[in-house]
Amino acid sequence: MLAQNDEALTIFHNSLATFLDTTAPPETIERWNQNKQVDREAWLAAGEFGMLGVLVPEEHGGLGVDFRYERAIMEAFAERGLEGWGVPVHNMIAAPYLIEHGTPDQKNQWLPKVVSGETILAIAMTEPAAGSDLQGMRTRAVRDGDEWIINGSKV
Repeated sequence: MLAQNDEALTIFHNSLATFLDTTAPPETIERWNQNKQVDREAWLAAGEFGMLGVLVPEEHGGLGVDFRYERAIMEAFAERGLEGWGVPVHNMIAAPYLIEHGTPDQKNQWLPKVVSGETILAIAMTEPAAGSDLQGMRTRAVRDGDEWIINGSKV
């Protein structure tokens, strides 16, 4: 496990700053914003650097660190105006569901790919009548034998 003390966090933050300055300089961020898409190579580089799935346990390839490291990522993103790169959703919203609720087989299959950037996680929660109000959602998944039937629509 990566040491979770102030010195280790400072080293991570400084390394992250260097990585982002190289991988996402202002002109690249502008292009990503215009295209509404981050280069696939950037995701893979972020995985290689260790920025993806930092909360993922080490046995699945992650750093296995605490939320302070996610905060360091968010601060570095904010300092650079990196608002369109979905790392926060990937790391802090979607990955924890898999970490906490995935079966051992699901974790073994997906978490290493989440950490490497091979798989990009997202959420699909917005609906036409509910927006992002989770209480108002109408889409349902119902088991039908060995399969699931999903009824509803997403925006």
